[in-house]
Amino acid sequence: MCKFLLLIGFLITLTKLEGQTPADSLRGVTLISSDKLGNCYAVLESEVIKLDPSGRKVNNFSRKDFGPISQLDARDPLRVHLFYRDFGMVRILDNQLGETTTLDLRSAGLIDPVVIANAVDGGLWVYESINNQLFKYDDRLQQQLLAINMFQFSGKPLNPIAMHASDNWLVLETIDEIYLFDRFGSYARTITLAEKSKVLKIEDQVLWYSDASNFIGLNLRLNTETKIPNTFGEGLQVEITPANYWILNPDNTLTRIPVK
Repeated sequence: MCKFLLLIGFLITLTKLEGQTPADSLRGVTLISSDKLGNCYAVLESEVIKLDPSGRKVNNFSRKDFGPISQLDARDPLRVHLFYRDFGMVRILDNQLGETTTLDLRSAGLIDPVVIANAVDGGLWVYESINNQLFKYDDRLQQQLLAINMFQFSGKPLNPIAMHASDNWLVLETIDEIYLFDRFGSYARTITLAEKSKVLKIEDQVLWYSDASNFIGLNLRLNTETKIPNTFGEGLQVEITPANYWILNPDNTLTRIPVK
């Protein structure tokens, strides 16, 4: 509930931030993620930088052998996931951004893995596009669940752009739909998105996403919506932590705005 109220406050604050000067900023950022301790992680091509709540750079990791990082999931600060789609590889880093594990998804028979998510139990969710299937693995790439054939829910091949996991839910996001599962992989529902919508955050029972007009909070348990006007338009990426609002703007500038 506390994070839910903080997120409400953040979205209201967003509508008032235009023209204000952030505490600090970082340019050239393509991806961001945050952990439960309030740290933010920023990707600059093949490098990931860890920023503490004061905005100070405390660690970094840089390897170019798999090319640019296509996805970052830092939800668990002890198991930061880097996904390299071009090579089908996942690196897992510790809380100092030291490499602990490398997973070759193609060696597990996944021909074209396109998105991943760090599961709450320490496992890994993977969507594979050739067979239109969703998989769950442990940290040794041992399959934990039968493959979920997404065609039975979508009726069409999917091209997901992101996947998000929380303590209770798994969200598979395409450009026009959200496919929702519980943490065990049971299908819950499909949500149709307006044009140019983007998932922002899933916290507790609330899924937040944006379109060109509104920030929308969908309570997944009560099936109710909260809407707050979006004065920024599409393209904004956000991470909220107890001390900061981390905002990745369409020009690839990451700004940190302390919570007041």
